Amino acid sequence: MKHIIIFLFFFLITDFLIAEEINKKDLDILKEEDKALFLSKCFVKKEYLNSLRCINFLGIKTFLVAYKDETITKEIFEEITRKSVKYLKYSASKGNKESYLNLGWIFSVNKSSFYNLNKSAEFYKKAYLKETNIIKNNIKESKIKKNKTTNLSYSYTKLSIALIEKLEIYFSYSEGEKSYINSKELKEANIIYDKIISISNIKKKDLNKIKKKVKNDNKLILSFLKDDLKVYNKKYKDDANLVLEKLKRIYIKLN
Repeated sequence: MKHIIIFLFFFLITDFLIAEEINKKDLDILKEEDKALFLSKCFVKKEYLNSLRCINFLGIKTFLVAYKDETITKEIFEEITRKSVKYLKYSASKGNKESYLNLGWIFSVNKSSFYNLNKSAEFYKKAYLKETNIIKNNIKESKIKKNKTTNLSYSYTKLSIALIEKLEIYFSYSEGEKSYINSKELKEANIIYDKIISISNIKKKDLNKIKKKVKNDNKLILSFLKDDLKVYNKKYKDDANLVLEKLKRIYIKLN
């Protein structure tokens, strides 16, 4: 249950791609309301409008179906995740920032074989570069190298903010023997988080903007997490431990 970000920007349909990119069979994975929305925006005159937004929507929504369904087998979960990642990577490779953010979240979810914290941070970094237009076609190689550390630090900072928010939610739903994380562990996590923020050397004004953006991006997935934690399940305690370990690893990488 990691940093998910869902972007449903369907006000304009642009960047049309080859129709073969979308497999209509994958629409059957979607929930009915999502399928209806997709068809209303991305199926015109009996043809699929394979815009980057359509592909991003299909990619992240198919993953969410598998992510929320605890009854499916691991094999089916992996199969759906592969489909989702394929769509999102295609959309991202064509310049869609939202797909990079969604990939960053998916690669931070430890339920699948795609779990990879380094790749997750890289996807977030690419999204950040897209958003701020830091890298221009005429930037010299020396300037790229100079900014590389700063950009990666920014990516890890965003990921750290998402992780600490998640740990605080785990703690708020912990009670007695049905505890996901205790006060000592949360205190340790906050100390590590403060050190990461200090190392990142991001200005307070910019940090507040980042926190606000992360909160908005994660609003939906964190609401899912809160619903899941209402009924105690030991696997969520294991998830909380993994989140804490990720925070520690980020500190080690930046230190």
